[in-house]
Formats: sequence, structure tokens, C-alpha cells
Amino acid sequence: MRRSALAIVLTLGLVGAGRRAHAQGAAIHVAIGAGKSFADRGASDELSGSGLAIYGRISGRSARAFSAVADFWMISVPVNGDIVTGPCRPADPSCVGGSLGNQGTRALVLAPAVVAREGYEKVSLLYRLGPTTTWFTSRSAGSPPLALGLQAGLSILTTRGQRGVLVSIDYLRMFRGSARPRWFVPITVGLQF
Repeated sequence: MRRSALAIVLTLGLVGAGRRAHAQGAAIHVAIGAGKSFADRGASDELSGSGLAIYGRISGRSARAFSAVADFWMISVPVNGDIVTGPCRPADPSCVGGSLGNQGTRALVLAPAVVAREGYEKVSLLYRLGPTTTWFTSRSAGSPPLALGLQAGLSILTTRGQRGVLVSIDYLRMFRGSARPRWFVPITVGLQF
């Protein structure tokens, strides 16, 4: 609950900062959005295959073919509700209960990227590619809290200008060894202003 409230406060703060900067003539755009995120489960059925993704994006105000953006993601994937396990005592090595407890996986992702823009009469296609840093705020026991990775994404902006509705699909790959999840695929709808 506290993390959800923090995400809402950060999103509203990002929107407010973007509006103030835009009103003052600053050369930035802000986008916010949310949608469904799919996650790598591997051979484990512990994670549900899908969850929630919320993002905020800051980009330079540019009509050029290439520009830079910074994405901030909050991704949450719950545990699979079909698995019933009893509580485990920490000292019991024979316990096969879930290692995620009832939290699932939550990740905060910082993803700076280069954007290639392709404009058409009524829409623009935005292609993103860049590195990521992911912090897993809740994760399975023994998995690393931080992971580096890559992001590749495609967005459709419903206007030829810089403001409009964004429909996006992204692939976020984390280099975590055998720890799960190793990738997220958020499909989101948002607004850029």
C-alpha cells in the first residue's frame, strides 16, 4: 500500500513539474501511462505471468529524428494465486513453500534511451533503445536486488506533434543469471504533454 501511494505521489509530482516547466517554456515533454506487464516465469509457476506497469517519461522537446528520453517504471507482478502452500519456518530446510511469500515481485526501473522518430500524417512512431537499471524492491530470496539490462520499445503517438496519446510496447531485459524474472514486457497506454 505504501509503495502504491509513493508511486502515485511521484507520478503526480512528475506531472506537476512537467506542466510548470512547459508553462515556463522549458524544452521538455512529460508522459505518463499504465498498463499490463508480462514477466518471465521460467520453469517456476510461483509468479503470475502478468501484473501492472506504471511509467513516467521525460523527453526533450525536439522535432528531430533522434532525441533522448528517460523512463521511470514501476512494475509489479503478483504471485500465482493457484499455488497453495503452508507457512514455512525459517529453520526448516525441508519446507517447499513459496520463496516469494505473498508479495510477488516489484521492480523500479530507470531506463534512459535514444529515440528514433518516424512521422506520418496523423501519427508518429517512436523507437526506443537504451540501458536499464532495475531495483527489485520485493523479490525471491537469494536473488540480487539490482540488475543491469537493456530496453527496446515501440510507441505510437496519435499526433504528428509532440502531444497526444501514446500506445507502447517495451521489452525490458535484465541480466540476472538464473534469478527470475529476467524480462518484462509492458503494454501501456499513456498521455504525452
